[in-house]
Amino acid sequence: MSKEMRIAKIIDTTSVVINAGEDDGIKKGDKFQIIGKKGVEVLDPETGDFLGTLDDLKATIIANTVYPHMTIAESEKHKIPGMGNPSTLASTALTQGMFQ
Repeated sequence: MSKEMRIAKIIDTTSVVINAGEDDGIKKGDKFQIIGKKGVEVLDPETGDFLGTLDDLKATIIANTVYPHMTIAESEKHKIPGMGNPSTLASTALTQGMFQ
């Protein structure tokens, strides 16, 4: 998926609305990671190649209800840290992938 997804609305401390849906390839059961601030870059000590970043992982959420242009997703187990405060929306990004 090439679209950068964001949290569009906080429903409560365990549920959010994502600004992507069925038309973007989202399916019920898809998992996403809520990422806070981008972390420190990690470089290979021998080659200097960029290996990735150690991002601030806040929670993993699962798509529960999928609409054409948005998705309601819920936390797997717990309240989502910082989700009681709408100001967290500005710095919150999502990544999609297969997580266990």
